[in-house]
Amino acid sequence: MIKDLPKQNMEELLNSFPNKPLLTLKKRTTNGSQNTDDIQTITKTFSKEKWHSLDKQCYKRSISIFGFLLSLYAEVIANWSKDQEFSLLIRNNSVYDIKDDTLSYPLKLKYSQDLSFGESAALINKELQKQQRYSLNEQNPYLYLSDSEKKKMFSLFPVWFVNDDHPQTPKPVHTSESSFILACQIDSEGDQATLSWRYNTALIDGNLVNTMFAVFVKQIEKLLIDENHWNHHYFDLTPNDQLIKRVQVNETKKVFPDKLLHEPFIEMAETYPDNIAVIYGCNSITYAELKKASERLASVILQSGANVKDVVAIVMNKSIEQIISVLAVLLAGCVYLPISPELPEDRMKYLIKDTGARVALSHHHMPPNLNLADFIETIDVDYQQLLSSAYSSIPKQHTSTKDLAYIIYTSGSSGHPKGVMISHQAAFNTIYDINSKFKVTDKDKILALTDLSFDLSVYDIFGLLSVGGTIVVPNFKSIMFSVHWHNLLKKHKITIWNSVPSFMSLYWECYKQKEEPIDLRLTLLSGDWIPVNLPKQVKKINPNMDVISLGGATEASIWSIYYPIEQVNPEWTSIPYGKPLANQSFHILNKDMKDCPDQVTGELYIGGTGVADGYINNTNLTQESFIKHPKTGEIIYKTGDYGRYFPDGNIEFQGRIDSQVKISGFRIELEEIVHTLKKINSIKDAHIITYGHGHINNKLIAFIVKKGENSINVKEIRDTLKGKLPKYMIPHSFHFIDKIPLTSNGKIDRNYLYASLNFKPYTA
Repeated sequence: MIKDLPKQNMEELLNSFPNKPLLTLKKRTTNGSQNTDDIQTITKTFSKEKWHSLDKQCYKRSISIFGFLLSLYAEVIANWSKDQEFSLLIRNNSVYDIKDDTLSYPLKLKYSQDLSFGESAALINKELQKQQRYSLNEQNPYLYLSDSEKKKMFSLFPVWFVNDDHPQTPKPVHTSESSFILACQIDSEGDQATLSWRYNTALIDGNLVNTMFAVFVKQIEKLLIDENHWNHHYFDLTPNDQLIKRVQVNETKKVFPDKLLHEPFIEMAETYPDNIAVIYGCNSITYAELKKASERLASVILQSGANVKDVVAIVMNKSIEQIISVLAVLLAGCVYLPISPELPEDRMKYLIKDTGARVALSHHHMPPNLNLADFIETIDVDYQQLLSSAYSSIPKQHTSTKDLAYIIYTSGSSGHPKGVMISHQAAFNTIYDINSKFKVTDKDKILALTDLSFDLSVYDIFGLLSVGGTIVVPNFKSIMFSVHWHNLLKKHKITIWNSVPSFMSLYWECYKQKEEPIDLRLTLLSGDWIPVNLPKQVKKINPNMDVISLGGATEASIWSIYYPIEQVNPEWTSIPYGKPLANQSFHILNKDMKDCPDQVTGELYIGGTGVADGYINNTNLTQESFIKHPKTGEIIYKTGDYGRYFPDGNIEFQGRIDSQVKISGFRIELEEIVHTLKKINSIKDAHIITYGHGHINNKLIAFIVKKGENSINVKEIRDTLKGKLPKYMIPHSFHFIDKIPLTSNGKIDRNYLYASLNFKPYTA
């Protein structure tokens, strides 16, 4: 008998369905309890004539009116959902023989452009009829759900479609079912029919629901009067005023000079020959000296056998020589390939072989066990020798702004890193725009914290050298010490900070102990989530400082989007991503490459001048990641990130597509748990990882950094989380650590955290 179905099998059955529609919900501020006042209803009443006409349209296609409305409801839901494959809970009030409750069951739905609306409605109607015929069959497992299983089902599938063709039956929305989000219900009685959407205001925004409902009704009206509308394969449901706003936001065209990435430096060397270009420790070099040393090294590169457009590897720690080398490679008309000296030798060899690099530039500050000369022709660089050597002019290289300037490798899902090819024009566009927006001049100095193999370094070098400013390079042996940063900031009166947010968080902890005047006027934060409390802390360093959130991808030339952070709304869970930079564009599209409506999560795509030329020697991946926009035909980069538009045209970044996890059938965004943890007074920082195998056994592990000497009561933390998050988002166990570990590029070192799981966590 099905009623004796083991509970494990029932759980597996429910978990086998696609999840609920991923609608945009309000951030949780309560424990999920619900009262009658939370339920609101919007309705549309159709006259007898219109309802009869709609019934005739459906009858002609052998579709019930309920099958038709379910199909249209599903299509509207799909347009406002992060995922176009989901399950709705069908609540069938037309079945009289169910004594204590209406029969409820999940129904799988997947929106596809391959079918016209009429074809899709016919298939959905057929499945609906099949389920209705099966309703009272004793083999139907949904007849025998226990109370706990019903609760699980309501939680998994909180968006409903209610077949209420007998209004005398009990109303479908029970206030005790706190997971309920949205329900569509049709009451047909007498001379008219009323279509109702009920929604939970504690969970979903009323303006959003009203927009969806208006589109739903509009499509019914269109299908009533236009039979051809049934044959459409895609209803463009995103409101037109929102699409117009997107066009306006992406109108970023500006006319910039057409220059090679290094050309402004040559101009500055003529304009400000005595300005200090680079400071490293006790040494410094002027613009005139930097130009001389770079030109002489460029001549050596060409004499070594490298040709114009060849790739030249730079394998160096931070130093004056490193910056000379970057300029020299470009002056020689070649392409620079940054390689960290800390990389394993096999990975270095892979990068060199993959790019066909002919020459490598190195210097004496190298790991003792590394001998580049064993596998590539190597030039040792010493800037003092270059300055004292005989001048050797180099012929002007015929390089186009569309030629490559650099190749930076990023991690690849295939197991091999992928080399991003960036042209002079693409990188110059970003640098020129940032300098213009934030009025960067020859009076500015920057602290060059970022490794050369990470593209923030491109701005550190060319942003300042383009205007006659100064680059202050930290000692590579002290690069991770915030006290070293502070000393440099104070000694050299540095005005610009450019790093991932975690580095600024580290510096803030150092600054609090010093509280000495600092000259920073501009802070550029990018590459990771910005803690919502960080901008306020940074402003304490200098109240007049501009704090800017920047974003983008290596594949789109450093940055493509920005947001000046002024007042931080206490309700924010993240800092807005912002609006596109000059000559760049952002698009938020669903899986069918259609524009997502406001507040709806979709995939982020970047277009415009900054888009890379693709991945070197990887045509397949290039074609997968750099695609044509279906409307404009321009090449856009598929970032692999999620985001959504706010009504004001700003974008909210929502993390990586691959950062979602699924626990016991529920999709979870880990960042929401982290944000909630960090709001607890005793917690300074936190990070979440998953541990285990499969959907059922996965567990959430929390790593906690406490504030000062505060004691942390795990039970209190759990109780606080229970008041803010659903049960399935409460971490299974907690580790207390001194700080969140970081890699050399300021990213969270997840491998270290996983390795630490050998220690017994607190599970109290």
